Amino acid sequence: MKKTHACVAIAIAGLVGVTESRAEPTDADRALATQLFREGKALLDQKNYGAACPKLEESERLDPGGGTILNLAVCHLGQGRLATAWTELHVALGMARRDNRDDRIEVATRLIPDVEGRLSGVTIVVPSEADVPGLEIRRDGTVVGRAAWGTLIPLDPGEHVFEATAPGRIGWRADVSIKGEAERRTVPVSVLEMAPLPSPPTNAPPVVTPMPTPVAEPRAVEPPRDRGAAARIMGAIEISVGGAAVTAGAVAGAFAISKRHASDALCVPLCTADAYAVNDQAKSFADGATAAFALGAATLVAGGVSLGVGIAAGTGTSRRIVARIGPRGVAVAGAF
Repeated sequence: MKKTHACVAIAIAGLVGVTESRAEPTDADRALATQLFREGKALLDQKNYGAACPKLEESERLDPGGGTILNLAVCHLGQGRLATAWTELHVALGMARRDNRDDRIEVATRLIPDVEGRLSGVTIVVPSEADVPGLEIRRDGTVVGRAAWGTLIPLDPGEHVFEATAPGRIGWRADVSIKGEAERRTVPVSVLEMAPLPSPPTNAPPVVTPMPTPVAEPRAVEPPRDRGAAARIMGAIEISVGGAAVTAGAVAGAFAISKRHASDALCVPLCTADAYAVNDQAKSFADGATAAFALGAATLVAGGVSLGVGIAAGTGTSRRIVARIGPRGVAVAGAF
């Protein structure tokens, strides 16, 4: 049983280390821990272990105490978790001796021998040929140190997984089922096989996937713009204005001739004042007719030039049309 005591000593050292490393509980933690302890203790007295143990566990986590851990051990005994209860009884015994609590010492020392005789556990055996460099063994995900190899590890009933790993080796696993009390099992670790080496790279040239040739998207083709439209429109307007001016000049000229005849009639035998007035009107109409004819002629020429330029631009023919107004009239010249 010395090996069992050694394993429990390791477990107790771990529990004590965790307890000592905890932060100091707050007043709120202590208050909640006290309430949980009272509720858990009442349920424990009713042997309602399923409801009592979680409350006592949380109370112990919030504010560890010798009384709490002792009652938690009794609760786990009721659940059949002998390994957990045995470890907690040893912790409770140490705290009771520290606190000089003879009542708790009496309970712990009375329960420990009984539980110890009913413990189930597993002993991990590592043959020398299996002890390869970097070997690591885990029990239910927790690392089992070399000091615990070959020592009985107390376990609660249930399914447990043992694993072994090492660099460059294929891992090993063993599933162990603990069903009752005082069940002792031995788990020998197998020699880990070497992991296969990675396949060497082949000398085959890499496969190059050609990039697809981008295809230009079709663009809408705009119809050709008629660059001579504006010039043709301007030419038509100028011709219209010029025609209207010429027409106005013709009307004014007709009025001038009519007034001149009327003035001549009033001068027989002598010119009267009315004759002079009508003659002035005839001159005014004559001046207006001259101005209208001049404006109309110039506008007609400008309209013709604009129309010619517009037609040339619309047909794509390169032309140059020049209009000059001189003392003898209007001269139009074009170069093609």
